[in-house]
Amino acid sequence: MIGDKEKKIYTLKKKTQELEKFKFVLDYKIKELKRDIAPRGMEITRLKKETNDMDKNLRHYNKINANLGFIVDHLRKRQEKMQKQIKQNRAKIRSNDIFIKGFKNAVYWVVQYIDDFDQLKRVVHENLFPYVKDQEMKNVEIDPDIKKEYENQRRYLDNSKNSLKKRLEKEQQIHKEDNMNIMRENIKLIKMISDLRTKVKELKTEEKRTRTEAKMRANQSQMMQDGASPEEGDQSMRQPEQQMSLQ
Repeated sequence: MIGDKEKKIYTLKKKTQELEKFKFVLDYKIKELKRDIAPRGMEITRLKKETNDMDKNLRHYNKINANLGFIVDHLRKRQEKMQKQIKQNRAKIRSNDIFIKGFKNAVYWVVQYIDDFDQLKRVVHENLFPYVKDQEMKNVEIDPDIKKEYENQRRYLDNSKNSLKKRLEKEQQIHKEDNMNIMRENIKLIKMISDLRTKVKELKTEEKRTRTEAKMRANQSQMMQDGASPEEGDQSMRQPEQQMSLQ
C-alpha cells in the first residue's frame, strides 16, 4: 500500500514538474503573444480611431450631400422660374419694341403739324391719344441722379431767369431814361417849332404891314404927282387899310 502511494506520489510529482514546465512554456508563449498582440492592439486602436473619424467625416459629407441636394433642387426650381421669367420678359420686350416703334411713327407724323395748332391738336388726339388713354398715373421712384440733375437744371433756370429779369429791368430803366430824354428833346423841339411858327407869323405880319405902308406911300407920292385932291388921297389911303383889315 505504501509503495503504491509513493509510486502514485512520484507520478504526481512528475506530472507536477511537467505541468510547471508546461506552465513556464505557456507563460513564455503568453509573453511573446502579448508582445505580438500589443502593437496590434495599438494598431487596432488607431484603426478604430481612424474608422470613427472616417465615420464622422462620412456623416458630415452625407449631411453636406443632403444639403447640396436641397440646394440643387432649389437652384433647379429657381432656374426653371428664371427661364420662364426670361421668356415672359422677351415677349414683353418684343411687345414694347412694337409699341415704341408705333409711338415713334406717330410722333413723327404729329411733328409735321407743329406750326399749325389746330391740326396739331387733331393729329395728337388721333395718333398719340390711343397710346395713353388706357394708362393710369403712376408714382414712379425717381432716380437720385436724375433728381439731382433736375434740381441743378431748375436752379440754373431760376438763376438765368433772375439774371434776365435784372437785365430786363436795367434795360427798361435805361430805355426809360432814354425815352425821358427823347421826350424832353421832343418838348424842346415842339417849343422851338412853336416859337418859330410864331416868329414866322410875326414876320409875315410885319412884312404885310411894311408892304402896305410902302404901297400907301407910293400911292400918296403918285397922287401928289398927279395933283389929286386931299379927299381922294385920303380915300386911296383908306383902301389899303381896308384891304389889310380884310386880310
